[in-house]
Amino acid sequence: MTYSTDFRRRVIARVRSGDSKSAACRLFGISRSTLHSWLNRADLSPSQ
Repeated sequence: MTYSTDFRRRVIARVRSGDSKSAACRLFGISRSTLHSWLNRADLSPSQ
């Protein structure tokens, strides 16, 4: 499944604001491996 950039940013923001990874995955209906992949990419990309 392909997720929009906006959706990925919302999920990452939720985790960075204090939600647990598990809670964010349940809330947004994504797998932990998907979230970890997004977080790794976000850490490697330049700040905006």
